[in-house]
Amino acid sequence: VYSCSVANTFAVTFDDGPYKYTQDLIDYLDEQKITATFFINGQNYGNIYDYKDFLIATYNAGHQIAHHTWSHPNISSLTDAQLTLEITKLEDAFLDILGVIPTYFRPPYGEYTDASLKILNKFGYKVIVWDVDTDDWQVNNLATEKTNFLNGIAANPDVPGHISLEHDPLQITSQQLAPWAFDYVKSKGYKPTTVSECIGDNPANWYRTKSLR
Repeated sequence: VYSCSVANTFAVTFDDGPYKYTQDLIDYLDEQKITATFFINGQNYGNIYDYKDFLIATYNAGHQIAHHTWSHPNISSLTDAQLTLEITKLEDAFLDILGVIPTYFRPPYGEYTDASLKILNKFGYKVIVWDVDTDDWQVNNLATEKTNFLNGIAANPDVPGHISLEHDPLQITSQQLAPWAFDYVKSKGYKPTTVSECIGDNPANWYRTKSLR
């Protein structure tokens, strides 16, 4: 899935957290009464167990928690066994912390192969990519990131709604880019929402209670 299928929805999504700046973003979202989708790593900028309380609070606030592998490898270069470990290690952490396992998955770098999709399908994941890329993880410049965001929207005029990629561990993203993006989205008549809602999926399908391994 690259874009939204529900008209006039916009999923501004966040990868690679949790990390210390993510709380600033959550505070903003809660204040604005917006729910978003977070694609979580087990070990990347921080370790998921060090942010256990934060993750529980984010989940309880109604944000969508999703799977982004344990350690953020390019899964297209992994063996089947390595990818399975990346999936199950994070599933175990989600079960430990939240008592549920997400059903949505984003491959790091947006890279995947037919073989990796087959494994993800076996584990019951909906694979989500994006059609708007701020490139914030490489750029680290607010003006350029805003331009990338606008260009991504302009390049895909025929979709009902958009899915954009941001990274909440980055200070500029969580404190400046994300609030600007949400304000812009609303000013253009889009409803900011989770990926699940923007593709017409029921929130009851966000999680499962056991692994499909």
